Amino acid sequence: SLFVRRKLALLANIKVWLPYLVNQCGSLLYYKTLASSNLTLSVPICNAMAMAFSSVTSVLLGERVDRPGRAAGGVCLVLLGVAICMYSSLEEERGGTTTTTTTTTTTGEEL
Repeated sequence: SLFVRRKLALLANIKVWLPYLVNQCGSLLYYKTLASSNLTLSVPICNAMAMAFSSVTSVLLGERVDRPGRAAGGVCLVLLGVAICMYSSLEEERGGTTTTTTTTTTTGEEL
């Protein structure tokens, strides 16, 4: 049938399956990273990198960006946030500042 022939023609087109293959490799890398590293760092890093790569890829593919300065600023802010998370995590590993909370009762007993 015509429907089947069109679907097979799509599968034979490298412009269809190559981006899909790259996307699936990225997904495998994402889950591998999440499984083998500190979640407080890997989740923000993976999400930030996904946003940054999506923005850069859309520009490289010729997508029209209404406010390119705003998009670039957003990517920079996300990357700055990730850098702060990484710095904070490194400080904690080195024995830098740590936050502890102690709750006391009205009689002065620690909980």
